[in-house]
Formats: sequence, structure tokens, C-alpha cells
Amino acid sequence: MTSVEVRSITDRAESVKRDCSTMRNHTKVLNFEICEDRSLMSAVPTRALIAAEIRSARLARAEETSTIPLDELKATYQGRDGGLYGEGRNEPDGALAIAAENAASQVLPLNSRGNPAADGKIGILAIGQSTTRIIFDAFRLSARKVKSPNVVLVNGAIDGNGSDDWANRSGPWSSAVRQVNRSGLNSSQVQVLWFETTLIFPKRFGNFEASNAVYVRHLNAIVNRATKQFPNLRQIFVSSRYYGGWAKKPTSPEPYAYESAFGVRDLVLSRVPDSADSAWPRVAKPVVLWGPYYWTDGTHPSKVDGLNLTRGDLKDDGVHPTKSGEAKFADQLIRFFSDNRYTQNWFTGVSPNA
Repeated sequence: MTSVEVRSITDRAESVKRDCSTMRNHTKVLNFEICEDRSLMSAVPTRALIAAEIRSARLARAEETSTIPLDELKATYQGRDGGLYGEGRNEPDGALAIAAENAASQVLPLNSRGNPAADGKIGILAIGQSTTRIIFDAFRLSARKVKSPNVVLVNGAIDGNGSDDWANRSGPWSSAVRQVNRSGLNSSQVQVLWFETTLIFPKRFGNFEASNAVYVRHLNAIVNRATKQFPNLRQIFVSSRYYGGWAKKPTSPEPYAYESAFGVRDLVLSRVPDSADSAWPRVAKPVVLWGPYYWTDGTHPSKVDGLNLTRGDLKDDGVHPTKSGEAKFADQLIRFFSDNRYTQNWFTGVSPNA
């Protein structure tokens, strides 16, 4: 509802109210003031009703932003081109694709000493905040039917711990290692990391480019910490935020939720191996790639993977998933690890050519 529309409602209300006040009697019933004189039987909206209409209009606007998801973007957004990997591409190519293939071939079941073994384990660790924890828990339940028995899923996400915490504090990492150990693994068996971390209250950092720069610093610090903590880490998959237009608190609102994808892309592209390096492509560093891309424009289904997020998929706070939302996000993770060319073989334990 525009300011003009609000003024129109208010002006109409005041006009009828003045007319009504010239009559001997008028009474207030719920959110309406009713003129009891039958010659002027008019219903006048009060402040409460006007506020309700404004809230309703804002909610309708929150259903969409007219912003094009990054994996569908053919034009530009604030001077940035589209595609998860830039230039309209949603898949890695060149040096990054070669490094990704090489890293995938190195993900093997490892014993407690970090050596390949037929009965060894492939640890996948998830880190992030409460939304990451909720999604990964749902994923763990759903993945039982499709994952290889060698794959162990470890949920290291911690409620309230955003990108700043994982980038700058040792506490979350100590907690993650404890979760790894409780799962029957040690740090040498963690070979895959998936994370989705939020830049909490991003407005305090400024506009798009300013907040994005802070977020990218956090993401790089997280990758560096993970690489140091887990010596056999081969693959790091990163996801940006899902739609934040329904959020009641500005922890990760729009357009920052949408713009977080550019931070992830900046991280990924900054980590492309240098083909001029004498050690390339066997650089002893994990490859950094996109994980599932969750953002859709409100209730508009994704044209790429069909993800359809509704208001009922998030709780009243507009942030945390309901059971239906958990199922949708978990399904995205299942499809990603089961079908992605860089994960399918080791995740399912079935060769794509079998």
C-alpha cells in the first residue's frame, strides 16, 4: 500500500467522521464507527483498521521482491552479473572444474589414521547457525536411504552462531570437533564441509558492497579455519541465505539475504586455483564450490530446480523452517549430494556409470 493510498483511506475516514459527528448519536463497534442516523449510515475505518490494511498490503508485497535469483539472472544486479559462477554460468569451468574433479576423486573412506580403507568413513560436517542445524538434521534423516554406509553426517551448527562467530571465535570449532568425535570420527576423517552462515544484522555494516565485503572476509576466515582444523578436507560447499522477506527481525532481511549470494560467489571465485602453480591441479587445499542455492523470489518457484517456498514453510518469525520447509530444504541437499557430478560417486557409493 502506497503512502497515497494510506492518505486516501485516512482522508475518507476523517470526512465521514466529521459528517457523523454532526448527528446526535454515533457509536464505536469493534473497528468501525457507525452513524446511528439512518440518513448517513456509513462505516468509518479507525486507526486499528487502517493499520491492519497497511500490514496486509506489506505482507502482500513481501510475497515477492521482483528480484531475479542469481542462478536465473541474465542481466545485472547493482553492476554484478548473474550466474553462481559468474558470466551467467551455474557450473564451474576451466581451472576450477579441473580442481573440482581432482578433489572429488580424492574423497575416499578413511580409517582413524586418515588412510584409505574399505571399511573407513567419509565425514561430512555442517556448520552454521540454527537454520543450518535444523536443515541438516532433516537432511540426516532423509539421507539414510540414499547415502553410502561409509558416509557419516555430522551436524556441527550452533544456534545463534553466524559468520562472525565462525570466522573469529575458536569456541564454535571446538564444539564442531566434539560433534565429530561423538559421531565416531576424528578430524582426519572429515573430508567434506557444507556451511551456510549468516551475516547477522547486516544493516549495521552499510549498503550492499560494504556489507558484502565484511561477509566475504568472514567466509574466507571460515575456509581458512576449516582447512587448518581438518587436514584431509577435500571439498567445501557453501550456500547463501534463502528468502528473508517474511523475517520479523532484521537478523538477515531482504535485500541482504539475496545479496549474500554475491558474497558466496566472491569467495568461490577468489579460491580458483592458479593453473600456473607448479603443484596444480594437485594443490593440497580443499576446493571451494557452491552448495545448494536456496533463494527464490518469495512464492515464485525457481525456474532452475523448481524449489517453491511458501509462507507456511517458515515459522511465525519468518526465519526458521517449519516441518514442510525442513523437508524442502533437506530435499535440496539430498538432490545436491546425490546428483552432483563432484559428490554423486562417493556419497551414494554407486558409480554413475554402473
